[in-house]
Amino acid sequence: MSVTARYLMINQDELTALLDSGVDLLDDVRTLERDPAHEVLDLGSLWDALHFVITGVSASTPLDDDPISDAIVGVQLFFEDDDADFIAFTPAPDLPALIAGLKAVDVPARGRAFTPTAAERVEAYPDGIFDGDREDLVSRLFTAVESLIDFYERAAASGRHVIVSIV
Repeated sequence: MSVTARYLMINQDELTALLDSGVDLLDDVRTLERDPAHEVLDLGSLWDALHFVITGVSASTPLDDDPISDAIVGVQLFFEDDDADFIAFTPAPDLPALIAGLKAVDVPARGRAFTPTAAERVEAYPDGIFDGDREDLVSRLFTAVESLIDFYERAAASGRHVIVSIV
């Protein structure tokens, strides 16, 4: 099974329902994702490599109050339980700061400058992500950032919140 990152736009009523839902949160999120009325962005397994290249650390240790880290993993976790699925949300008012942070990143330059250590190669998900063609990876990461910016801009323009699920 692969671990992928998915981003879902929702309105205030849906966020309130998810905050109150508890046990079946992932099922509730997946149900919303299948609804054609909701926009979903799937970054696949690129999320950790993207976090590594842009912030210098794995997404497993996100940076507090960092708009770029928050753009990838969300601002607020639903559950602080290590055994729970990783599902976070970003409130609509926080989106402009995340968009500005992502727009300020020179992904090609960071990608060229990034030289992962042996420890980072072992820690990164998925295994071997930094072992392939460097230019291809940087191109895919640049596309992922552009997709995130576009997705967040649409969410912000419509006053929607964003759910981030990494499962």
